[in-house]
Amino acid sequence: MAEDMARSGGATLRGRVRIDAPASIGHRYMLQPVLEFRTMYPEVEIDLSFGDRPSILRADGFDILVRIGDPYPDLADARLLGQTRFVHVASPAYLERRGTPTSPQDLETHDCITYSTFEQPGGWSWSFERDGEAIRVRVPSPLSFNDGAAIGAAAAAGHGIARTLKMLVADQIADGRLKPVLEQWSVRPIPIRAFAAADRSKLPTIQAVLSLLQGIDWTGGSGAEITQQP
Repeated sequence: MAEDMARSGGATLRGRVRIDAPASIGHRYMLQPVLEFRTMYPEVEIDLSFGDRPSILRADGFDILVRIGDPYPDLADARLLGQTRFVHVASPAYLERRGTPTSPQDLETHDCITYSTFEQPGGWSWSFERDGEAIRVRVPSPLSFNDGAAIGAAAAAGHGIARTLKMLVADQIADGRLKPVLEQWSVRPIPIRAFAAADRSKLPTIQAVLSLLQGIDWTGGSGAEITQQP
């Protein structure tokens, strides 16, 4: 439980805040801002957990959850932090060796790198749409991970075509290590949200951490297709 004891005037914040975020998002976007926050507010204790499973705010002891595209948990104060989207990427070497897919169905003859979880091992079907046409493809998956950074690294190493978040591979696309494919098949924007326990969200320490999260550049400084929200 986050015990907030803000001094009169709010000059000093004290207490513990427990946050849970996906590992790849937490390492890339949250770790450094959290360390800087601790320098500014040394009496705030932060427990930052990098998880990959459904969590419940107070039942699991968390004050704040950061999630990509998840539905609103019950009894939560939700804040929109930004948007990202899925992209399909592969290394130039892989595409030279195996060819570039021109339709979603072509993926059935490719090695695909998928995201999997304990709840649904073996990856997911990939969905596509264009001009009102919707397609779902169950792709072959010789490699699957429950971590976005691992998916991007495997794709950059030439192991297949990956479906991953643009915010996690924007740098690799920019420097040519990864090349997008099937760009004409749109993928809808995905919200990035922070969920705070409703009974704690108005406390000064929780508000300060939520403000910290809303101030992060979730684009990573690149990737024009990722929309930063106010």
